[in-house]
Amino acid sequence: MGDALEIQAAGSPDADGGGFADVLWRYHHEKCNLELVGPWEAIRDLLQSLALDSSDWKSSGVPLRIGYSIAEILSSALSAAAVETKLDNRQAIVVFAWHVASAWEAVLAGDIDNIAEHVKNEALARSLPRSSILNAGEEGKGTDSQQRGLT
Repeated sequence: MGDALEIQAAGSPDADGGGFADVLWRYHHEKCNLELVGPWEAIRDLLQSLALDSSDWKSSGVPLRIGYSIAEILSSALSAAAVETKLDNRQAIVVFAWHVASAWEAVLAGDIDNIAEHVKNEALARSLPRSSILNAGEEGKGTDSQQRGLT
C-alpha cells in the first residue's frame, strides 16, 4: 500500500502512469486534459484499504511513508492550484485536494466504514462545487457534464 501511495505522490519514471503526479506532469508538460477522477479513485481505494486494516497500525501509528505520501499529494495539488491560470482546472485541483484531505482525516479518525460515502457526504454538506470526483464509481448517475468535470 505504501508503494502505491508513493507512486501517486512521486509518479512513475516516465510519467506514463495513472497516478496523480503523472497526470499533473502530463497536464503541465504535454498540455493534455486534466483528468483527476482516476487518481482520486486509486487514492480513495488505497485509503479505504488502510482504514479497513487500521488494527495493524492503530497501536504503533500510521507508517511514516504513508503519511508523507499523503502530505506530498496535498502539497503538490495546492502548489499546482496556486499557479493554475484556468479557473475550472484550479477549482478541480482544489476540490481534488479537499477530497484527499477529507479521506485521510476519515482514515485517521478510525471510525469511518466507507471512505467514499463519507467524503461525498462531507462535500455535499459543505456545498463544494459538484465534481466528477464526487461521482467516481457511480457511472450512470448524474448528468454527462457532472461525470466529466465541474458543473
